[in-house]
Amino acid sequence: MPEGMPSVAVADTGAVDALVSAVRQHPGEITIVSAGPLTNIALALRVAPDIATLAREIVIEPGKLDTALGRATGNTDYSTDFNFLFDPEAAHIVLTAPWKRITLVGNVSSKVKVTPEVAKRIGKAGTPVATYFETYARLGQPLWDEITVAVAIDRSLVTEELVVRMDVDTMPGMHYGEPQVWKDDMAPNAGERPVHLILGIDEARFLKDFIAQAQQ
Repeated sequence: MPEGMPSVAVADTGAVDALVSAVRQHPGEITIVSAGPLTNIALALRVAPDIATLAREIVIEPGKLDTALGRATGNTDYSTDFNFLFDPEAAHIVLTAPWKRITLVGNVSSKVKVTPEVAKRIGKAGTPVATYFETYARLGQPLWDEITVAVAIDRSLVTEELVVRMDVDTMPGMHYGEPQVWKDDMAPNAGERPVHLILGIDEARFLKDFIAQAQQ
């Protein structure tokens, strides 16, 4: 890349070992943020089931519901739940583990997108991060991961949420990998746990704070 090669040394251990070690060393303090497929977290739960009870919370980027129309009328990539679809069995393992708190950002993660104005405002700062963002930003791209991290850091951004029971369909067929939700009295009672599904955030404040951070 024009910016040069990374200078950070590669760790001796893998992602699973690093996750297990961090949670065990800091019980009750670690919030796990998952902004991709859940394979590594599921593997960590298999080798160290205690991390679910030792972690403070897990905040997960997928969990999109009712996106069929969006897949047909808009950008299919923005209306699918890739992080679940990539490894539905891993998502099932993670969602049914005994975490103290599970938060899913769901559809809200697609609410705020990179516009030309946002890219230019950030780029004007001239810092390495700001320049990088303006150079490589994909216009129209939702800020999925950024919103997920923001919710994990600052819960006051949330304006509406709903506590549901959730699991992922792992049966072969058209709904394989799709999230399913129920009220308590309608859940199958097959290991589903309470999930805080985020329905709304303060989008204006999120964008304001994101731009300020990206300009540094």
